Amino acid sequence: MVAGIIDRRVSRKLEKALYPNINWNVTLGSDDGTTLGLREDHNSGAALPSFCYDLSNPRASMLSPVRRFCHDTFYTPYYCSKGLGTTSRAPIAAVVFDMIDLITYLSKIVPSLSAPQPLSLWLEDFLKSHPNLRSLPQTATAMTAVEDRWTAVSGFLYDLFCIVTGLRVGHHWKFGYLCGSDSHVGEVPSWAHYILPGPDFLNGDPPIDGSSVSDGPIEELDAAFICSGPFKIRFTHRLGDHLQLNTVKRELLLYWEDDLSNYLMFFGHKAQHHSKPGLFKRYEGHVLRRFVHSHSGSDLDSLLHAKRVALEVKAVLELLFLRDQGKSIRLLRKLLGTDNGYHLRTFRDDDERIMHKMSAPAKIAHLREFNVYRPHLAYSHQQMLGWKPRSLSELVIPGYSDRLSWYTATFAIVFGVLGLLSVVTSIVQMGLAIVALKVAQEQLRLQILQLGNSTGG
Repeated sequence: MVAGIIDRRVSRKLEKALYPNINWNVTLGSDDGTTLGLREDHNSGAALPSFCYDLSNPRASMLSPVRRFCHDTFYTPYYCSKGLGTTSRAPIAAVVFDMIDLITYLSKIVPSLSAPQPLSLWLEDFLKSHPNLRSLPQTATAMTAVEDRWTAVSGFLYDLFCIVTGLRVGHHWKFGYLCGSDSHVGEVPSWAHYILPGPDFLNGDPPIDGSSVSDGPIEELDAAFICSGPFKIRFTHRLGDHLQLNTVKRELLLYWEDDLSNYLMFFGHKAQHHSKPGLFKRYEGHVLRRFVHSHSGSDLDSLLHAKRVALEVKAVLELLFLRDQGKSIRLLRKLLGTDNGYHLRTFRDDDERIMHKMSAPAKIAHLREFNVYRPHLAYSHQQMLGWKPRSLSELVIPGYSDRLSWYTATFAIVFGVLGLLSVVTSIVQMGLAIVALKVAQEQLRLQILQLGNSTGG
Protein backbone atom coordinates (compact mmCIF):
# COMPACT_ATOMS: atom_id res chain seq x y z
CA MET A 1 0.00 0.00 0.00
CA VAL A 2 1.27 3.47 -0.93
CA ALA A 3 -0.07 6.58 0.74
CA GLY A 4 -1.41 9.17 -1.69
CA ILE A 5 -1.47 12.95 -1.42
CA ILE A 6 -4.15 13.71 -4.04
CA ASP A 7 -7.76 14.13 -3.05
CA ARG A 8 -9.53 10.80 -3.32
CA ARG A 9 -12.28 12.19 -5.57
CA VAL A 10 -9.76 13.82 -7.91
CA SER A 11 -7.66 10.66 -8.06
CA ARG A 12 -10.68 8.60 -9.06
CA LYS A 13 -11.54 11.09 -11.80
CA LEU A 14 -8.03 10.70 -13.17
CA GLU A 15 -8.26 6.94 -12.89
CA LYS A 16 -11.57 6.95 -14.75
CA ALA A 17 -10.08 9.12 -17.49
CA LEU A 18 -7.14 6.72 -17.94
CA TYR A 19 -9.20 3.51 -17.65
CA PRO A 20 -12.77 4.43 -18.67
CA ASN A 21 -14.00 0.82 -18.94
CA ILE A 22 -12.33 -0.65 -15.84
CA ASN A 23 -14.42 -0.98 -12.68
CA TRP A 24 -11.67 -2.13 -10.30
CA ASN A 25 -10.62 1.02 -8.44
CA VAL A 26 -6.93 1.59 -7.86
CA THR A 27 -7.74 4.48 -5.51
CA LEU A 28 -9.08 3.06 -2.26
CA GLY A 29 -11.33 4.86 0.21
CA SER A 30 -10.06 7.64 2.45
CA ASP A 31 -8.51 6.48 5.72
CA ASP A 32 -9.67 9.45 7.75
CA GLY A 33 -12.56 10.75 5.70
CA THR A 34 -10.88 14.11 5.01
CA THR A 35 -10.63 15.67 1.58
CA LEU A 36 -8.98 18.74 0.17
CA GLY A 37 -11.12 21.44 -1.38
CA LEU A 38 -10.80 21.38 -5.15
CA ARG A 39 -10.11 25.10 -5.35
CA GLU A 40 -8.22 25.40 -2.08
CA ASP A 41 -4.68 26.66 -2.54
CA HIS A 42 -2.05 24.12 -1.57
CA ASN A 43 1.65 23.82 -1.14
CA SER A 44 3.92 20.92 -0.34
CA GLY A 45 3.92 21.75 3.38
CA ALA A 46 0.14 21.79 3.88
CA ALA A 47 -1.85 18.96 5.43
CA LEU A 48 -2.46 16.18 2.93
CA PRO A 49 -5.46 13.86 2.64
CA SER A 50 -4.81 10.24 3.43
CA PHE A 51 -5.71 7.34 1.19
CA CYS A 52 -3.89 4.47 -0.45
CA TYR A 53 -3.28 3.01 -3.87
CA ASP A 54 -3.98 -0.69 -4.25
CA LEU A 55 -0.60 -2.00 -5.45
CA SER A 56 -2.08 -5.44 -6.19
CA ASN A 57 -3.57 -3.73 -9.23
CA PRO A 58 -0.97 -3.35 -12.01
CA ARG A 59 -2.54 -0.05 -13.02
CA ALA A 60 -1.54 1.51 -9.69
CA SER A 61 1.95 2.13 -11.04
CA MET A 62 0.43 4.41 -13.70
CA LEU A 63 -0.96 6.68 -10.96
CA SER A 64 2.06 6.67 -8.67
CA PRO A 65 4.04 9.13 -10.89
CA VAL A 66 1.17 11.63 -10.45
CA ARG A 67 1.58 11.48 -6.70
CA ARG A 68 5.38 11.84 -6.92
CA PHE A 69 5.13 14.74 -9.39
CA CYS A 70 2.70 16.69 -7.23
CA HIS A 71 4.57 16.05 -4.00
CA ASP A 72 8.22 16.27 -5.11
CA THR A 73 8.25 18.51 -8.18
CA PHE A 74 5.36 20.83 -8.91
CA TYR A 75 5.71 23.00 -5.80
CA THR A 76 9.47 23.42 -5.86
CA PRO A 77 10.49 27.01 -6.68
CA TYR A 78 12.96 25.90 -9.35
CA TYR A 79 10.44 24.00 -11.46
CA CYS A 80 9.14 25.86 -14.52
CA SER A 81 9.20 29.14 -12.63
CA LYS A 82 8.85 31.16 -15.83
CA GLY A 83 5.55 29.52 -16.75
CA LEU A 84 4.07 28.53 -13.38
CA GLY A 85 5.13 31.56 -11.35
CA THR A 86 7.46 32.08 -8.43
CA THR A 87 5.15 33.26 -5.63
CA SER A 88 2.33 30.70 -5.60
CA ARG A 89 1.15 27.64 -7.49
CA ALA A 90 -2.23 26.22 -8.45
CA PRO A 91 -3.76 23.50 -6.22
CA ILE A 92 -3.10 19.83 -6.94
CA ALA A 93 -6.63 19.37 -8.26
CA ALA A 94 -5.95 21.94 -10.98
CA VAL A 95 -2.86 20.03 -12.12
CA VAL A 96 -4.77 16.73 -12.21
CA PHE A 97 -7.65 18.25 -14.17
CA ASP A 98 -5.14 19.58 -16.72
CA MET A 99 -3.84 16.02 -17.00
CA ILE A 100 -7.39 14.84 -17.64
CA ASP A 101 -7.80 17.48 -20.36
CA LEU A 102 -4.57 16.29 -21.97
CA ILE A 103 -5.76 12.67 -21.81
CA THR A 104 -9.03 13.66 -23.48
CA TYR A 105 -7.16 15.59 -26.18
CA LEU A 106 -4.76 12.71 -26.90
CA SER A 107 -7.54 10.12 -26.94
CA LYS A 108 -9.19 11.98 -29.82
CA ILE A 109 -6.16 11.55 -32.09
CA VAL A 110 -7.43 8.92 -34.53
CA PRO A 111 -4.86 7.36 -36.91
CA SER A 112 -7.30 7.18 -39.81
CA LEU A 113 -8.31 10.84 -39.48
CA SER A 114 -5.26 12.59 -38.02
CA ALA A 115 -2.04 12.97 -39.93
CA PRO A 116 0.93 11.75 -37.88
CA GLN A 117 3.15 14.57 -36.63
CA PRO A 118 5.81 15.16 -33.97
CA LEU A 119 4.77 15.30 -30.33
CA SER A 120 5.95 18.91 -30.01
CA LEU A 121 3.36 20.01 -32.57
CA TRP A 122 0.58 18.07 -30.82
CA LEU A 123 1.38 19.64 -27.45
CA GLU A 124 1.63 23.12 -28.96
CA ASP A 125 -1.79 22.61 -30.52
CA PHE A 126 -3.11 21.39 -27.14
CA LEU A 127 -1.92 24.62 -25.53
CA LYS A 128 -3.63 26.68 -28.25
CA SER A 129 -6.90 24.78 -27.86
CA HIS A 130 -6.72 25.07 -24.04
CA PRO A 131 -5.59 28.66 -23.44
CA ASN A 132 -6.88 28.69 -19.84
CA LEU A 133 -5.02 25.78 -18.29
CA ARG A 134 -5.80 25.60 -14.58
CA SER A 135 -2.15 25.06 -13.62
CA LEU A 136 -1.00 28.35 -15.15
CA PRO A 137 -1.39 31.75 -13.46
CA GLN A 138 -4.50 33.25 -15.01
CA THR A 139 -3.18 36.81 -15.02
CA ALA A 140 -0.08 35.80 -16.95
CA THR A 141 -2.15 33.66 -19.31
CA ALA A 142 -4.32 36.56 -20.39
CA MET A 143 -1.37 38.84 -21.08
CA THR A 144 1.05 36.42 -22.74
CA ALA A 145 1.05 35.42 -26.41
CA VAL A 146 0.60 31.76 -27.24
CA GLU A 147 4.12 31.48 -28.66
CA ASP A 148 5.66 32.92 -25.51
CA ARG A 149 3.52 30.68 -23.33
CA TRP A 150 4.67 27.61 -25.26
CA THR A 151 8.30 28.52 -24.65
CA ALA A 152 7.60 29.03 -20.95
CA VAL A 153 5.52 25.91 -20.25
CA SER A 154 6.63 23.40 -22.91
CA GLY A 155 8.78 21.50 -20.39
CA PHE A 156 5.79 21.28 -18.02
CA LEU A 157 3.59 19.88 -20.82
CA TYR A 158 6.27 17.33 -21.80
CA ASP A 159 6.30 16.13 -18.17
CA LEU A 160 2.49 15.85 -18.12
CA PHE A 161 2.62 13.83 -21.33
CA CYS A 162 5.15 11.37 -19.86
CA ILE A 163 2.97 10.93 -16.78
CA VAL A 164 -0.41 10.35 -18.44
CA THR A 165 1.04 8.00 -21.07
CA GLY A 166 2.86 5.91 -18.46
CA LEU A 167 6.29 6.56 -19.96
CA ARG A 168 7.70 7.25 -16.50
CA VAL A 169 7.08 3.60 -15.54
CA GLY A 170 9.46 0.88 -16.74
CA HIS A 171 10.75 2.77 -19.77
CA HIS A 172 14.03 4.25 -20.85
CA TRP A 173 15.74 6.68 -18.47
CA LYS A 174 15.31 9.52 -20.97
CA PHE A 175 11.63 9.79 -20.01
CA GLY A 176 12.50 10.09 -16.33
CA TYR A 177 14.26 13.43 -16.15
CA LEU A 178 12.24 16.62 -15.56
CA CYS A 179 11.82 18.59 -18.78
CA GLY A 180 10.28 21.52 -16.88
CA SER A 181 13.16 22.04 -14.48
CA ASP A 182 14.67 25.52 -14.65
CA SER A 183 18.03 23.89 -15.30
CA HIS A 184 16.62 22.59 -18.61
CA VAL A 185 15.13 25.86 -19.85
CA GLY A 186 15.46 26.10 -23.62
CA GLU A 187 16.27 22.40 -23.99
CA VAL A 188 14.08 20.20 -26.18
CA PRO A 189 13.92 16.53 -25.15
CA SER A 190 15.37 14.10 -27.65
CA TRP A 191 12.00 12.39 -28.02
CA ALA A 192 10.04 15.56 -28.84
CA HIS A 193 10.35 14.68 -32.55
CA TYR A 194 8.79 11.22 -32.10
CA ILE A 195 5.75 10.78 -34.28
CA LEU A 196 2.21 10.33 -32.99
CA PRO A 197 0.34 8.13 -33.64
CA GLY A 198 3.22 5.65 -33.72
CA PRO A 199 5.30 3.21 -31.69
CA ASP A 200 8.40 5.41 -31.32
CA PHE A 201 7.82 6.11 -27.63
CA LEU A 202 7.67 2.41 -26.76
CA ASN A 203 10.32 0.85 -28.98
CA GLY A 204 12.88 3.66 -28.75
CA ASP A 205 15.31 4.87 -31.39
CA PRO A 206 16.12 2.22 -34.01
CA PRO A 207 19.85 1.44 -34.35
CA ILE A 208 19.69 2.07 -38.10
CA ASP A 209 17.35 3.93 -40.43
CA GLY A 210 14.33 1.75 -41.12
CA SER A 211 14.04 3.02 -44.69
CA SER A 212 17.47 1.61 -45.48
CA VAL A 213 16.56 -1.93 -44.40
CA SER A 214 15.84 -4.35 -47.21
CA ASP A 215 13.94 -7.62 -46.86
CA GLY A 216 15.88 -10.76 -46.18
CA PRO A 217 15.94 -14.00 -44.15
CA ILE A 218 17.11 -13.97 -40.54
CA GLU A 219 17.46 -17.70 -39.91
CA GLU A 220 20.57 -17.14 -37.79
CA LEU A 221 18.49 -15.31 -35.15
CA ASP A 222 18.01 -18.34 -32.94
CA ALA A 223 18.71 -18.04 -29.21
CA ALA A 224 20.86 -21.18 -28.90
CA PHE A 225 22.82 -20.32 -32.04
CA ILE A 226 23.40 -16.75 -30.85
CA CYS A 227 24.76 -17.93 -27.50
CA SER A 228 27.01 -20.48 -29.21
CA GLY A 229 28.99 -17.58 -30.65
CA PRO A 230 30.42 -14.31 -29.36
CA PHE A 231 27.15 -12.75 -28.17
CA LYS A 232 25.04 -13.72 -25.18
CA ILE A 233 21.41 -12.97 -24.36
CA ARG A 234 20.26 -11.09 -21.29
CA PHE A 235 16.71 -10.23 -20.27
CA THR A 236 15.80 -6.64 -19.42
CA HIS A 237 12.69 -5.07 -17.90
CA ARG A 238 13.03 -1.86 -19.91
CA LEU A 239 11.07 -1.98 -23.13
CA GLY A 240 13.24 0.70 -24.73
CA ASP A 241 16.24 -1.65 -24.46
CA HIS A 242 14.56 -4.48 -26.36
CA LEU A 243 16.82 -5.88 -29.11
CA GLN A 244 19.62 -3.47 -28.26
CA LEU A 245 22.96 -5.05 -29.19
CA ASN A 246 26.00 -4.11 -27.11
CA THR A 247 29.02 -4.94 -29.25
CA VAL A 248 31.47 -4.10 -26.44
CA LYS A 249 29.94 -6.40 -23.81
CA ARG A 250 28.85 -8.75 -26.59
CA GLU A 251 25.28 -9.15 -25.35
CA LEU A 252 21.82 -8.89 -26.87
CA LEU A 253 19.14 -7.43 -24.61
CA LEU A 254 15.61 -8.83 -24.80
CA TYR A 255 12.58 -7.37 -23.07
CA TRP A 256 10.86 -10.00 -20.96
CA GLU A 257 7.41 -9.74 -19.45
CA ASP A 258 5.59 -12.60 -17.76
CA ASP A 259 2.42 -13.78 -19.51
CA LEU A 260 3.38 -12.05 -22.75
CA SER A 261 3.61 -15.49 -24.37
CA ASN A 262 1.78 -18.45 -22.83
CA TYR A 263 3.99 -20.86 -24.80
CA LEU A 264 7.20 -19.39 -23.41
CA MET A 265 5.81 -19.40 -19.88
CA PHE A 266 4.82 -23.06 -20.28
CA PHE A 267 8.09 -24.30 -21.79
CA GLY A 268 10.08 -22.05 -19.47
CA HIS A 269 8.45 -23.90 -16.55
CA LYS A 270 7.52 -20.61 -14.90
CA ALA A 271 4.39 -20.87 -12.78
CA GLN A 272 1.59 -18.45 -13.60
CA HIS A 273 1.07 -17.49 -9.94
CA HIS A 274 4.72 -16.40 -9.74
CA SER A 275 4.40 -14.03 -12.68
CA LYS A 276 4.61 -10.29 -12.20
CA PRO A 277 2.44 -7.83 -14.16
CA GLY A 278 4.55 -5.99 -16.69
CA LEU A 279 4.31 -2.89 -18.78
CA PHE A 280 1.74 -4.14 -21.29
CA LYS A 281 -0.48 -5.37 -18.46
CA ARG A 282 -0.66 -1.79 -17.20
CA TYR A 283 -1.85 -0.64 -20.61
CA GLU A 284 -4.81 -3.04 -20.68
CA GLY A 285 -7.91 -0.88 -20.77
CA HIS A 286 -5.82 2.31 -21.01
CA VAL A 287 -7.67 4.96 -23.00
CA LEU A 288 -4.59 5.67 -25.14
CA ARG A 289 -4.25 2.03 -26.13
CA ARG A 290 -7.82 1.43 -27.28
CA PHE A 291 -8.59 0.08 -30.73
CA VAL A 292 -10.28 2.43 -33.17
CA HIS A 293 -12.17 1.54 -36.32
CA SER A 294 -10.82 3.13 -39.46
CA HIS A 295 -12.73 3.92 -42.63
CA SER A 296 -10.78 1.22 -44.48
CA GLY A 297 -12.39 -1.40 -42.27
CA SER A 298 -9.31 -2.44 -40.29
CA ASP A 299 -8.63 -1.99 -36.60
CA LEU A 300 -5.67 0.23 -35.79
CA ASP A 301 -4.06 0.64 -32.42
CA SER A 302 -4.17 4.29 -31.50
CA LEU A 303 -1.52 6.74 -30.37
CA LEU A 304 1.29 4.62 -28.82
CA HIS A 305 0.56 1.42 -30.79
CA ALA A 306 0.98 -0.52 -27.53
CA LYS A 307 -0.89 -3.58 -28.78
CA ARG A 308 1.13 -3.72 -31.98
CA VAL A 309 4.40 -3.40 -30.07
CA ALA A 310 3.33 -6.12 -27.61
CA LEU A 311 2.53 -8.51 -30.46
CA GLU A 312 5.90 -7.91 -32.12
CA VAL A 313 7.82 -8.35 -28.86
CA LYS A 314 6.01 -11.66 -28.41
CA ALA A 315 6.76 -12.66 -32.02
CA VAL A 316 10.46 -11.85 -31.58
CA LEU A 317 10.74 -13.91 -28.38
CA GLU A 318 8.98 -16.89 -29.94
CA LEU A 319 11.15 -16.55 -33.04
CA LEU A 320 14.28 -16.76 -30.91
CA PHE A 321 13.26 -19.52 -28.50
CA LEU A 322 10.79 -21.83 -30.26
CA ARG A 323 12.33 -22.67 -33.64
CA ASP A 324 14.99 -25.27 -32.78
CA GLN A 325 14.79 -28.75 -31.25
CA GLY A 326 14.87 -27.59 -27.65
CA LYS A 327 18.32 -26.06 -27.06
CA SER A 328 16.82 -22.58 -26.91
CA ILE A 329 14.22 -23.79 -24.42
CA ARG A 330 17.01 -24.88 -22.06
CA LEU A 331 18.59 -21.46 -22.48
CA LEU A 332 15.22 -19.82 -21.72
CA ARG A 333 14.97 -21.72 -18.44
CA LYS A 334 18.45 -20.62 -17.44
CA LEU A 335 17.53 -17.00 -18.13
CA LEU A 336 14.34 -17.37 -16.09
CA GLY A 337 16.09 -19.24 -13.28
CA THR A 338 13.83 -22.29 -13.65
CA ASP A 339 16.41 -24.69 -15.07
CA ASN A 340 17.14 -27.84 -13.07
CA GLY A 341 20.63 -28.89 -14.07
CA TYR A 342 20.09 -32.51 -13.10
CA HIS A 343 17.36 -32.98 -15.73
CA LEU A 344 18.93 -34.61 -18.78
CA ARG A 345 15.79 -34.39 -20.91
CA THR A 346 14.68 -31.08 -22.35
CA PHE A 347 11.02 -32.00 -22.32
CA ARG A 348 9.15 -33.68 -19.50
CA ASP A 349 7.33 -36.13 -21.75
CA ASP A 350 6.35 -36.81 -25.35
CA ASP A 351 3.25 -34.63 -25.06
CA GLU A 352 5.39 -31.61 -24.22
CA ARG A 353 7.70 -32.41 -27.14
CA ILE A 354 4.75 -32.62 -29.54
CA MET A 355 3.34 -29.38 -28.17
CA HIS A 356 6.72 -27.73 -28.77
CA LYS A 357 6.62 -28.74 -32.42
CA MET A 358 3.06 -27.46 -32.77
CA SER A 359 3.85 -24.13 -31.10
CA ALA A 360 6.63 -23.20 -33.53
CA PRO A 361 6.10 -19.62 -34.77
CA ALA A 362 3.76 -19.33 -37.72
CA LYS A 363 5.86 -16.46 -39.03
CA ILE A 364 8.95 -17.47 -40.93
CA ALA A 365 12.31 -16.00 -39.99
CA HIS A 366 12.16 -13.12 -42.46
CA LEU A 367 12.36 -9.36 -42.01
CA ARG A 368 9.19 -8.74 -43.98
CA GLU A 369 7.21 -10.36 -41.15
CA PHE A 370 8.17 -7.52 -38.79
CA ASN A 371 7.44 -3.83 -38.84
CA VAL A 372 8.17 -2.16 -35.50
CA TYR A 373 11.39 -4.06 -34.72
CA ARG A 374 12.51 -4.60 -38.28
CA PRO A 375 15.52 -2.22 -38.04
CA HIS A 376 16.57 -3.77 -34.72
CA LEU A 377 16.48 -7.31 -36.13
CA ALA A 378 18.29 -6.27 -39.30
CA TYR A 379 21.04 -4.53 -37.31
CA SER A 380 21.52 -7.47 -34.93
CA HIS A 381 21.63 -9.89 -37.86
CA GLN A 382 24.14 -7.70 -39.70
CA GLN A 383 26.41 -7.33 -36.65
CA MET A 384 26.31 -11.06 -35.96
CA LEU A 385 27.29 -12.09 -39.47
CA GLY A 386 29.97 -9.41 -39.67
CA TRP A 387 31.62 -10.16 -36.33
CA LYS A 388 35.38 -10.67 -36.42
CA PRO A 389 37.78 -11.51 -33.58
CA ARG A 390 39.78 -8.53 -32.36
CA SER A 391 42.07 -10.17 -29.82
CA LEU A 392 43.92 -13.44 -29.33
CA SER A 393 41.39 -14.61 -26.75
CA GLU A 394 38.57 -14.13 -29.29
CA LEU A 395 40.26 -16.43 -31.81
CA VAL A 396 38.81 -19.44 -29.99
CA ILE A 397 35.24 -18.08 -30.29
CA PRO A 398 33.37 -19.29 -33.37
CA GLY A 399 31.73 -16.65 -35.52
CA TYR A 400 28.24 -16.88 -37.00
CA SER A 401 29.08 -16.88 -40.68
CA ASP A 402 31.04 -19.61 -42.49
CA ARG A 403 31.63 -21.77 -39.45
CA LEU A 404 33.11 -24.48 -41.70
CA SER A 405 36.08 -22.19 -42.32
CA TRP A 406 36.40 -21.61 -38.56
CA TYR A 407 36.37 -25.34 -37.86
CA THR A 408 38.86 -25.90 -40.71
CA ALA A 409 41.13 -23.19 -39.37
CA THR A 410 40.80 -24.55 -35.82
CA PHE A 411 41.60 -28.05 -37.11
CA ALA A 412 44.65 -26.71 -38.97
CA ILE A 413 45.80 -24.76 -35.92
CA VAL A 414 45.46 -27.84 -33.70
CA PHE A 415 47.48 -29.95 -36.14
CA GLY A 416 49.97 -27.12 -36.52
CA VAL A 417 50.42 -26.96 -32.76
CA LEU A 418 50.78 -30.76 -32.61
CA GLY A 419 53.35 -30.61 -35.43
CA LEU A 420 55.23 -27.87 -33.63
CA LEU A 421 55.19 -29.93 -30.44
CA SER A 422 56.52 -32.94 -32.33
CA VAL A 423 59.39 -30.82 -33.74
CA VAL A 424 60.18 -29.49 -30.27
CA THR A 425 60.02 -33.04 -28.91
CA SER A 426 62.41 -34.24 -31.63
CA ILE A 427 64.85 -31.42 -30.85
CA VAL A 428 64.72 -32.27 -27.15
CA GLN A 429 65.24 -35.96 -27.92
CA MET A 430 68.21 -35.11 -30.16
CA GLY A 431 69.68 -32.95 -27.44
CA LEU A 432 69.27 -35.72 -24.88
CA ALA A 433 70.86 -38.20 -27.32
CA ILE A 434 73.89 -35.94 -27.77
CA VAL A 435 74.26 -35.58 -24.02
CA ALA A 436 73.96 -39.36 -23.60
CA LEU A 437 76.60 -39.86 -26.33
CA LYS A 438 79.00 -37.50 -24.60
CA VAL A 439 78.43 -39.30 -21.28
CA ALA A 440 79.10 -42.67 -22.97
CA GLN A 441 82.27 -41.33 -24.59
CA GLU A 442 83.49 -40.02 -21.24
CA GLN A 443 82.78 -43.37 -19.59
CA LEU A 444 84.66 -45.18 -22.39
CA ARG A 445 87.62 -42.85 -21.99
CA LEU A 446 87.72 -43.50 -18.26
CA GLN A 447 87.54 -47.27 -18.78
CA ILE A 448 90.46 -47.13 -21.31
CA LEU A 449 92.44 -45.01 -18.88
CA GLN A 450 91.85 -47.47 -16.06
CA LEU A 451 92.75 -50.40 -18.30
CA GLY A 452 96.07 -48.70 -19.28
CA ASN A 453 96.95 -48.03 -15.66
CA SER A 454 96.32 -51.62 -14.65
CA THR A 455 98.42 -52.98 -17.57
CA GLY A 456 101.35 -50.65 -16.81
CA GLY A 457 101.40 -51.73 -13.14
